[in-house]
Amino acid sequence: MIKKFRPAAIAALFLTVGSGVALAEGDLFIRELTITPEQAALHAPRPSDPRALEEALAEAVIREGNARRVEIGLRPLSSDPALAEAARRYSQKMRDLAFFAHDAPDGETLEKRLPVEAKFRYSQLGENLWSGQGALDWQASSLSAQATEDWILSPSHRDNLLEPNYEVAGVGVAVDLDQIFITMLYARPQIDAASARLGPVFSSAPADLYGLTGNVEREALLTLNEARREVALTPLAMDETLAREARAHAEATLSAGGLPAASTQGEPVLRRVLDDPANRTSALSMLVWEASGGIVWESASLSRAALRSWRKQGASMTDILNSGYSRAGIGAASDGNRVFISVLLSETSAPYTQVFSSNTVDTVPVLTSGQPLSVINGGTLSTLSGGSFVTLE
Repeated sequence: MIKKFRPAAIAALFLTVGSGVALAEGDLFIRELTITPEQAALHAPRPSDPRALEEALAEAVIREGNARRVEIGLRPLSSDPALAEAARRYSQKMRDLAFFAHDAPDGETLEKRLPVEAKFRYSQLGENLWSGQGALDWQASSLSAQATEDWILSPSHRDNLLEPNYEVAGVGVAVDLDQIFITMLYARPQIDAASARLGPVFSSAPADLYGLTGNVEREALLTLNEARREVALTPLAMDETLAREARAHAEATLSAGGLPAASTQGEPVLRRVLDDPANRTSALSMLVWEASGGIVWESASLSRAALRSWRKQGASMTDILNSGYSRAGIGAASDGNRVFISVLLSETSAPYTQVFSSNTVDTVPVLTSGQPLSVINGGTLSTLSGGSFVTLE
């Protein structure tokens, strides 16, 4: 007699941030396996108390997934207790309500999978589901290998498992009479744990936005100087002229639609600063950063999140850690939905450079009108967003 292993049903969902739409969605993918009676006889039986298996299987899925990531040069995922708890709860819900999908019958979606306070910790979230039923081999090693292999065979699920941006994951398992449900949540941390705890307290924009942006400007300077002290650089001094220009740029950019308009709005600011000899500037860089959606409305959290974004951009950190820069102007603006930060970094020089030769002294302008401007760098911070499903082929 031939026994059917009713198979692996797998589903994946990706959520990303910044644009308010899903990056990609995956729906149900089913694969049937046929085994012989001899093969089925070698399978381990279902344990009478499945709790130990559920725990072992959750750990095995993490290990198996990390092995696949390491094979292609990706860093392994760290276990995240909050994700593991959310994944375990959802697997139990699928078992208890007898469904298998990213959207639960009670209306829960991936966007609602985590408690509100936990959402502030992540900037990107993904989910793979797996369910096996039938002639199962009730061993953690066998089941984790089967689930991972099925995810690898499906493009959208493989993309989730092997997404380079993900840094942490949590797996939850629920065992039924003849079926297993596995939920694996993947995420990219957004802010540190201390800021995450502030999330519920500062989840709404304050009435005094001007006071908030002023505090952000002061905290941002402290944060930049902390980064410079790490490599024994002298701290940047706040320059009020640069600060006014940075603030004007932040406000203009926000009015023009946010980060995509930063470069257009930034060019006249950079040119104005460079062309005015009173600014004693011949080298100038601009950094920009925008937060939208799921903002922790607290100045220190915002400034630290901006620095983390700039750390991931080599050009941005090169500017921040430029030993030639000695002054900074920082401007922040907010409309109650977003926060935009603009930073101008400059050295201090005389408006003209004296070039000495053996017989003459020539006065050479440091800047010409055609001098190229520094590249504007940006980063984003947002929270989870949802999307509709499409069927995997």
